[in-house]
Amino acid sequence: MFNLQRLFTINEFLRKFRISRKILFIIFFLLLLQAVLEALSAGLLVPFLNSFQSVKGETNESDNRVILFMSQFFEEIEVGNRFIYILLAIMSMMSLVQCLIVFSNRLIFRFSAFEVEYKISNILFSKILNSKLKFFYKQRSGDLINQLTADVDRCNTCLNRLLQIASYLFFEIGYIVISFLILPFYTLYFIIILGGFLILYKKFLPYMYSLGVVNRSAQQDANNIIVETMQGFRNIILLTAQKISNNKYREIMYKYYTTVYKSLWFTTSLAPFFKFLSFLLIVIVLLLCRGILITGDREFLSRMIFFIYVIGNVFRYMGTINSLHASSAFSYEGIVALIKLDTELDNYKEQDHFHPKKQHDFNNILVNNLNFGYVHGKRILDNISLSIMKNERVAFVGSSGSGKSTIVDIISGFHDDYSGSIKIDGLELRYINKKDWRALLGYVGQETFLFNETVRNNLYFGFQRDINESELIDACKKAQIYETIMSFENKYDTVLGERGVRLSGGEKQRLAIARLFLKDPLIVLLDEATSALDSASEKKVKDALDVLSRGRTVVAVAHRLSSIADFDRIYVMEKGKIVESGTHAELLERKSYYYKYWLLQSLEI
Repeated sequence: MFNLQRLFTINEFLRKFRISRKILFIIFFLLLLQAVLEALSAGLLVPFLNSFQSVKGETNESDNRVILFMSQFFEEIEVGNRFIYILLAIMSMMSLVQCLIVFSNRLIFRFSAFEVEYKISNILFSKILNSKLKFFYKQRSGDLINQLTADVDRCNTCLNRLLQIASYLFFEIGYIVISFLILPFYTLYFIIILGGFLILYKKFLPYMYSLGVVNRSAQQDANNIIVETMQGFRNIILLTAQKISNNKYREIMYKYYTTVYKSLWFTTSLAPFFKFLSFLLIVIVLLLCRGILITGDREFLSRMIFFIYVIGNVFRYMGTINSLHASSAFSYEGIVALIKLDTELDNYKEQDHFHPKKQHDFNNILVNNLNFGYVHGKRILDNISLSIMKNERVAFVGSSGSGKSTIVDIISGFHDDYSGSIKIDGLELRYINKKDWRALLGYVGQETFLFNETVRNNLYFGFQRDINESELIDACKKAQIYETIMSFENKYDTVLGERGVRLSGGEKQRLAIARLFLKDPLIVLLDEATSALDSASEKKVKDALDVLSRGRTVVAVAHRLSSIADFDRIYVMEKGKIVESGTHAELLERKSYYYKYWLLQSLEI
């Protein structure tokens, strides 16, 4: 069965995901009670058959104490009918076992659905939503999808199979104990034979674990291919690479279904194999005991019938147990994967610290000797010092990869593992409550993400307060997206499609700006918000941003220098350092980095 290391891993899994031990103990108690009752009811059949030899109920007190005890409850009943009532009592006990099985199965299924799948998926999804941005840089979308769906299902399968194994194992132990009390010599030999088969079965377990590893890896790769195909569909079509993508997917799925086939073949073969062994062993027992059986010793015959009944049941349960165990071994890799994911999410958890930052309470951002890198030993930002005052408009320009967007990410609170200091009104940013701080921020990036929802739901997304229709219309008009929305048949109830496919790039940006008008932030962060737009779209977006920027602090990353020429201060960055700063006029006068960028863009025009 499971070795100690794997049992410790499962215990760690239960602890990490706070899976109710109370329900587990109740389930185990019910399973144990089932086994005891079934073993007792089955064990009563032997003394009952022996006692039933006499219609008068003459019994040997030493051998039939249980029957005598049960007879006391039916003393007033005629002796000839007494054994019928005893038989009904035994059958009632067996029926009670079946009722307990139904109830415990209901508990097991509820445990699987709500204590395992529902709880684990919710815990992980919540942790993903509250993890640092750096976590997503090293994750593939397909991997996370696989972990939140297939791996959670694998965990449920593994735990469910273990509970079923416990159930059948209790039955087996009960049968063997009763059999040992009735025919100890034969039962001892039977246990030795059973142990031999278990040792043989154990040799196949590493194969099942390896199948589970390959199966999970293949499914993860398949999910990644699906996600990447959907995201890069346009490129695949333009490169006429459909056949390459199809072959890649087919190869992965062949590997996946090969492991599924091998696993199913192995698990479904175990039950009939053990049934065959039980038939074989019964034949051997009957052949060895044929002399005693022929002599007509009725008491031994009734015991031997019970022993054969035990052999059949034990091997039947053993086949089921080994089949379930093989299935749990195949699914075990999901438990390992989710423990690893949970640990990783804990390491990347965004911390909420001590000084809650109140809304509408911002005067300045002071950055001093800021250093940061995504990879240890490789700095993206090197000794950055700057200041951003309330209602100032500040821009960052420079070559690609110079660290401009990283500064915006750090100001947004996505990275706490920087050195140096970033102080908001004298409080260190890493110690400010991130939710409260982000309530002051509004963000428009180079590419706006829209949900496959209505225009209205996209605009309302993230707001805790009620927004009336007049506010909505006013925000859309200021963002110059109102006429576009009115051109749709369903107006604000128009579904925008996957990633807002019904809107152009400029329309998406203006919808994002309308959302910021509704939020009314103190600080507006712009990360190359117009760089991917044509001239006409850029002008509309810039006009909307100009309206949005009035009376607010603006921090912008810009590619087109003309869009930030009227800003209060411009920082020029190269290789993670600020190489110069000043107003547009001051930087042109110096004729250094900024001047060269300006000349290059002037030539492009």
